[in-house]
Amino acid sequence: MKKRTSDIAFDYIKDKIFKGEWSSGEKISSEKELEEEIGVGRSSIRAAVDKLVALNILEKKPGDGTYVKELDSESLLKTFLPLIAFSEGSYYEIIECRMQLDILAIGLFIENMKSEQIEELNEIHERMSKATNDINEFFELDMKFHKLIAKHSQNKTLYLINSILYNILKEFFIEQYKTVPLEKKVQDHEKLLEAIKRRDKELAISYERCNFLETMAKLKIK
Repeated sequence: MKKRTSDIAFDYIKDKIFKGEWSSGEKISSEKELEEEIGVGRSSIRAAVDKLVALNILEKKPGDGTYVKELDSESLLKTFLPLIAFSEGSYYEIIECRMQLDILAIGLFIENMKSEQIEELNEIHERMSKATNDINEFFELDMKFHKLIAKHSQNKTLYLINSILYNILKEFFIEQYKTVPLEKKVQDHEKLLEAIKRRDKELAISYERCNFLETMAKLKIK
C-alpha cells in the first residue's frame, strides 16, 4: 500500500528529532523549507507537524515557528518506540527483540539480586498458579514477574524499554494465552525461578529463550 504523503513528512521530521539533528529547544525548518526538503505538499507538512504537536514532541510558537520541546531520553523512548515498533516491525520482530532484552535482564538480575527480590518473585509465581482461570489477571502477574526482573537488573534504560514493549504486546500475548494451558506457563516460570535462585545464569537464559522460541515458531507457522 502506498504511503500517505503526511506519513512521509511525519517520518522525516520524526527521524530528524530521533537522530538528534534537531535537539530539544531547537527550531525546526519552516513549512516552506520542509516542503522543499521532503517533496510533499504544504498540507501534508502541516498534518505531520500537528501530529507531532499532539504527541507533545513539537511546540508551535505563533509568529516565530515550531520548536522541539524539551525532552529527556525517557520521554523520547515512550513516544517513539511504540511508533517505530508498529510502523517498521512485525510482531515476530518485536518479540524477537523482547527475547534478547529479557535474556539480558535475567543475566543482570542474577548478578545483582537480593533475597527480598527472590521472595517477591516467589509471591508472584504463587499468585500465578492460582490465576489460571483468569487470562487477564494471569497476564498482569506474568508481566509483573518479568518487570521485577528488569527493574532490578540495575539498568534503567533496559527496564524502560522492556516496560514499553510489554505494553505494545499486551493484547497479542493475551490472545496467545488462549491457545496454551496456563498451567504450562506456571511450570515454565517455576523452572526459570528455580534456575534464578541457584544463580544458574546459563540455565535461566536457556529456559527463557526456549519459551520465546515456542511463541515465535507459532507466528512463523501462521
